[in-house]
Amino acid sequence: MWLMGALRDDRGWFTNVLAEEGWDLIGGANGYLWRSLIKLARGLGISMITNIHKLADIPKDSPAYSIIQEAQTMHIFRQSRPEDQARAIEAFNLESSAGASIGNLPRGEHLYKVGSNAEVRVRHVRTPWETAVTNTDEAMTSAGRASA
Repeated sequence: MWLMGALRDDRGWFTNVLAEEGWDLIGGANGYLWRSLIKLARGLGISMITNIHKLADIPKDSPAYSIIQEAQTMHIFRQSRPEDQARAIEAFNLESSAGASIGNLPRGEHLYKVGSNAEVRVRHVRTPWETAVTNTDEAMTSAGRASA
């Protein structure tokens, strides 16, 4: 709320607001708040980015599902569970053949879709610096060892 208030009061900033593990943020009562923030952000030139890992875990009657369906730019990475593949096809209006595709995407490749345009397959390339900064595998392994 503080960030959105600051951006509203001091206009002219173009920025991204990223919510990792977005299913928790956009679910429940927070979903109504997040949806109103998204609408406010559009008028301010702010990109609201929400990462969601398992679409099928989000009820269709929730504000979270409405947020998903209203998204204008989607990056759809591998979805291993058939129910998540089916939900992605439905929510993002993907071609029906995309289900098999998103179930088998190699690491770093995803489907990219903007608005009502057809999705395209792209490869996400990171520089060595970006790879080092975003590598959480070691931390996850270390945390697992520490709790064992």
